[in-house]
Amino acid sequence: MEFRFLANIIDQLDFALDHIALQDANYKRLALMLIDNAVELALHQHAEESKGREWDAKDKPEEYQQALSEALGQRFDGKLKFGRTSGLLSDEACQSIKVLHSYRNQLYHQGVMHVGILHALAIFYFRIACDLMAALPLRSFSWNGAYRPPHRVVKYIGNPRFPDWRNLFPPVWARLREVSEGIKFELVPDLRAALTEMVGETDKLLDYMAEGHPGKPSRDELVADAQAWRVAFTDEGKRFASTHACSESTVGGYVQWLGQNYSFTFRKDPVPGWKEWLATFGQESNPHVALRKYQQFVARSEFVREAIEASAGALDAEIDRQIDAARGG
Repeated sequence: MEFRFLANIIDQLDFALDHIALQDANYKRLALMLIDNAVELALHQHAEESKGREWDAKDKPEEYQQALSEALGQRFDGKLKFGRTSGLLSDEACQSIKVLHSYRNQLYHQGVMHVGILHALAIFYFRIACDLMAALPLRSFSWNGAYRPPHRVVKYIGNPRFPDWRNLFPPVWARLREVSEGIKFELVPDLRAALTEMVGETDKLLDYMAEGHPGKPSRDELVADAQAWRVAFTDEGKRFASTHACSESTVGGYVQWLGQNYSFTFRKDPVPGWKEWLATFGQESNPHVALRKYQQFVARSEFVREAIEASAGALDAEIDRQIDAARGG
């Protein structure tokens, strides 16, 4: 393994620490991206070095060889899978890295995401990265005497001319993790607060629609109707109507039929069940499990939450239109 590669990882992680310490969401986004990049580089390097030991790999099971082949490609999932198959990462760490990598991509492409939990996510990911580097095998080492490490690296290892490489780097990963442990970190409470906000927002929107809708529908009816409008004009909605011989000839009738017949994940008001689940979520002590449960909730509830938000927006626009019409606008 090249000294330059390890120095680059140290440089990125130390830079990420500086950004985590700053009280600004933009810096924490950058920290999460830096950590994720370090993790991806480490997983790829692990695959490359394992490939270089082909005499060892050919005696491994077929699953190992297949995972190694996938890890050498472009997809992050392949690199992560090999990290687990080779024993570098635990199942829990793999699951958490997969979730955190997806958040990194969301932050990069969409910007404002997970603002309330960015600090906790960055610290949690940082510690996973330190543990990954500590577990990364150092079977060989190459050193270019002309290379001068950046100042962030010198802070941790000095500037050795002939390094004892087997003993040089383990204290670095331990020190980086130790520094991160000095930064306040409450992942589970922060995740619960974010979930509580999501559930509360959906609850308020349903109350608003129940009070503002002229037909005074129940919350169960509003949930079904919101999702029906969301799917009505998609290819999936049209295909479902055709397959199930929908005979409705009006838009309103078609949407109502979908609300009654389509297999939505949530057919009734989900908020009471969500609130009960939240009470148990706060008791979770394992941060890996908590993150997995958080992501599962976000993914499973996304469609219905977005559908309710869209319906509330449509009702709001209709109320504004009626007010303008009454004023003669």
